[in-house]
Amino acid sequence: MAVGHSHPPHIAFVGAGNMASSIIGGLIESGHPAGCISAADPFRASLERLREIGRERARTFGTA
Repeated sequence: MAVGHSHPPHIAFVGAGNMASSIIGGLIESGHPAGCISAADPFRASLERLREIGRERARTFGTA
């Protein structure tokens, strides 16, 4: 995070597979806002699965 900024950085992933899912889950569990995370993937199903995981983890850990 840049000095003097209090907002969390936006983190983007190229690919929405298992590794991105695990990292994103950990970020959300540690308090990183789900709205500051994005992913790109050529397969819509991968993005939908990741979106649902993100929603569920955000609800579980109260960051939504």
